[in-house]
Amino acid sequence: MQIFGEYIHSLPCTKGIKQSSLFINQEQNGLSDLFTDYFIQSNSKKCDIPEFTVSAITQSFHCDVIDTCILHLLHKSFTNNILTYGYQLAKNSDVVTKLFCHSSNTNVTLLKSNVWKLLHELIGTENFMNILLNHSVYLNTGYYFRQIIGNPINAPQVPPTWMNRKEHANVKARLTIDWNNVLYRNVKPQDHKILISPDAVLLFKEIFPNQIVGGKLKGSKKVIMNNLRKCLKEFINNHYKVPFKYIGNKTCPKSSNDFYTSQKNVIRFLVISIRKTIPLNLLGSPNNFSVLYKAVSALVRKTLHTRLSMEELSRGLRINDVNWYKKSGSEDKTAPRLEIYQHQIQSNLLNQLFFWLLSVYVPKLVSMFFYVTELSGTINVVYIRHDVWKSMSRPFLKSYFKQYLLENKECQEHRSFSNSNFNHRNLRLIPKKSGSDFRVIAVPCKGINLQEVSDYNDYFKNAVKPTKIILERLRIRKSTKFAKAFSPVEIPMIISEYKRKLINKYGFVPNLHLLKFDIQSCYDSIPVDRVMKLIKREISSSKEFFLRSEDVLSLDSTRLKKRFFINGDSTKNKNDIVIDSVKSVVLSQLDILSVLEMELFKTSIVYRGKCYLRKDGLFQGTPLSSVLVDILYDNLLESYEEFKHADDNNALIIRLVDDFLVISPSKPYIDKINAIAQLGFKSFNAKVNPKKVLITSSELPGSESVPFCALQINLKTLEVWKDHSSYNVISGDFASTKQIFEKLLWIFEMRLSYNMLDTNLNSLNIALLYMREVSLNLVESFISLFDKKKPTKTAFVQFMLNIFERIDLHLASNNITSAEKSSGLKRTMMSVFIQQLGLRRDKFKDILGTMDELNASII
Repeated sequence: MQIFGEYIHSLPCTKGIKQSSLFINQEQNGLSDLFTDYFIQSNSKKCDIPEFTVSAITQSFHCDVIDTCILHLLHKSFTNNILTYGYQLAKNSDVVTKLFCHSSNTNVTLLKSNVWKLLHELIGTENFMNILLNHSVYLNTGYYFRQIIGNPINAPQVPPTWMNRKEHANVKARLTIDWNNVLYRNVKPQDHKILISPDAVLLFKEIFPNQIVGGKLKGSKKVIMNNLRKCLKEFINNHYKVPFKYIGNKTCPKSSNDFYTSQKNVIRFLVISIRKTIPLNLLGSPNNFSVLYKAVSALVRKTLHTRLSMEELSRGLRINDVNWYKKSGSEDKTAPRLEIYQHQIQSNLLNQLFFWLLSVYVPKLVSMFFYVTELSGTINVVYIRHDVWKSMSRPFLKSYFKQYLLENKECQEHRSFSNSNFNHRNLRLIPKKSGSDFRVIAVPCKGINLQEVSDYNDYFKNAVKPTKIILERLRIRKSTKFAKAFSPVEIPMIISEYKRKLINKYGFVPNLHLLKFDIQSCYDSIPVDRVMKLIKREISSSKEFFLRSEDVLSLDSTRLKKRFFINGDSTKNKNDIVIDSVKSVVLSQLDILSVLEMELFKTSIVYRGKCYLRKDGLFQGTPLSSVLVDILYDNLLESYEEFKHADDNNALIIRLVDDFLVISPSKPYIDKINAIAQLGFKSFNAKVNPKKVLITSSELPGSESVPFCALQINLKTLEVWKDHSSYNVISGDFASTKQIFEKLLWIFEMRLSYNMLDTNLNSLNIALLYMREVSLNLVESFISLFDKKKPTKTAFVQFMLNIFERIDLHLASNNITSAEKSSGLKRTMMSVFIQQLGLRRDKFKDILGTMDELNASII
């Protein structure tokens, strides 16, 4: 990276530049500020410069050159470049301009200003275009940096990854199965006769949608299609005869001790069902059936939201085992030797069949006998027999509907988005670990056709989402007497600040008392009328809300984060790199209130053909529910005098959603808050869950590890850490080992964001304990992700060096310069990796051999 002036001096035409009157008079014309305040960086991927006609550099020509560069970037699909933000190619051939700007790009506006025109005139059009197309440029404001040209943080100039995925959607290596066809389907048993078409031709078209069926086919391709249809007829006949219910009862019997069927038994049910339905000549050999069974097992055992690639699932399929090219009546039972083109056709068809079996047929078999969902608060997928699910959920639903819902008799269009005055949602029950309680989630009904789905998406994007962001920003801006926690990540630093205050006052951490509680049925008990009044009061100061976003790279991170601001209230940290995202929305008070009216009073659940509104409260899972709960409970803490006088009692109050934590050296204060909580906060319709109340002090056993929001708090020392069991182990299938290492590095950065290495919060021993817990989670994810792949020694060493770099970057951003701490953290991570990978020495012996080299790199 260079100061802009140095870059200008390095250009081939520098001699002519220095003799120019523009350069000589740079102090007067503003170019000197441009040379000293801007930095420039060359991009690793060069873009060709479009042809242009040389002309006098007038203001009009200057703007045309910039627009030409933007058009060039768009035509090459380089839409990650900052200059393209807000622009798109005009689709109507009748329009005069080829560019359409749907949102103002402030960077382009700056570049079209007079000082940049003077630079253009000084260095020439070709050099100017080269800057626009092949460089990143940053303005040093004196406090933060603003990037105005190039890809964000100078990322390589290539088309975005989503575009590559779209272009290669049909490539086998990129096909994935996410098991979504199984989750939350059918709450009651399905007749197996409706799972597949009884017509072999229709089934053929479903499995092989791009293949021709009929008399037009000739030669070997006609033979294969005829044989496939015969196989499918046998498949259909088998499917209709199989006693699936009997197989399910035998392999997955009811249990008096457990609501959930083990994954092992689910796999047995599927393997037996497949064996009895799919004829041998359809897949060709026991080997290919074995590959299918392994794939089924992998899908059943996968966790929520992970995707498995078809390339991995189909590994081991033998194309030559399939006899589809063999003519009927032939006595030779061995597969014929295939020509290259025949092999390719058969390979494509076998892969299509395999994909259909795993993405359509097997999910239907599962849903026929099981209700599949995740356990609340986890990524674990569970399988529940339909009859067991009915006995589990029916009593809860009966009670829930009676207590919280009433039938909406005004609505006649229960599934429509555009033709109804109500916001419809489907009911989804997520069981908690006990199996006797559930979380009720409202899932959006997006409409009955593509146009309605498009209307819904527009409403969500341009009204609901901006409203949520505006309410969140207003909450952040509102001054309160207690520290606001927006996620568990912020809790350690809130405790650290409290610890600092106590030490400043007492010289040490005194004996502390703690009260922890949560609100019973939080979302169901929210008084929506009160929420509406609060929001009206919060937005009354502004007639309109101008919402804009920016991408920010902070000093302590290697990744961009999205940051929103309203009415120009953007706040920056020193040395941030800021990029205007060019996305803006303007909402009036009336717009926000209209969205709230729909979300609070007109959101309904569709269940068994009827529509139900709430008597009060909010549906969990709606986009505004979490921020509305936060605004209401912030108001709760501000409304009670006892909470407002927390500072007088040296107390700390933390609330995250419906979880409350109060810490104070004063036992009478804790007792007073507990007495209020036990009575309930009546004006907020909030009652404390008696099973979740905890009162303790630092003098009592167990106070060294008090759980709160998946964190562990030592009440004696006010130190905080997180047990590795509270983290999810990442699994899934990635296209390359490079992607796996990038994912693991991202996970590690997320773990560090809790700031538990802060010297003011944790001692070195607790910091090392925390690093050990993080390392255990990281190595467990490493082992899971590399289950069927082998990392190279070089890639692993680079990954660990990147981890070490992130540790040092994090310590430096917190002004921690201890070499002892840095090396101790790295050696702790190394010891965990050596220990855990050593348990699988046969698989990881190569990378275990790199540990000496890595240890030597630790200073």
